[in-house]
Amino acid sequence: MRPLTRLTRRLNTRDERGSISLFAIVAVFAVLVILGLVVDGGARIRTLQHADDAAREAARAGGEALQAAPAIRGEAALGDTSTGRRAAQSYLAGAGVNGSVSVAGDRIVVNTTESVNPIFLGLIGIGTGTVHGHAEARIVRALNGAER
Repeated sequence: MRPLTRLTRRLNTRDERGSISLFAIVAVFAVLVILGLVVDGGARIRTLQHADDAAREAARAGGEALQAAPAIRGEAALGDTSTGRRAAQSYLAGAGVNGSVSVAGDRIVVNTTESVNPIFLGLIGIGTGTVHGHAEARIVRALNGAER
């Protein structure tokens, strides 16, 4: 066989050694990213739900703090701002959630903050994230389901 024919055959025959290895690396990386999105995305959603739930329950606890005398006489449902604020902050502390409580008139507003630490996505450089919860409660007086 002539040298030119051998060279032409060698150039036409592709050497595919190692191509499966590259495919395997890319496939494993893609699977890890998808797994990370599922697991870490689920963790983020759970943490967000926990922050919202804690804010709602803290607002409810603060909203239940009424000035006793007018409420017992049936005259008015007036919030006790200092007791309401303490009740909401106590609930947040018991739940282990960082947050702020503000009371304005007949409304109590609770904002919470929690951190999310990714497991899989941390491997590709996505770090800790923060989620926020928010809730408001309003004190109303109702008689037979109608607000008074």
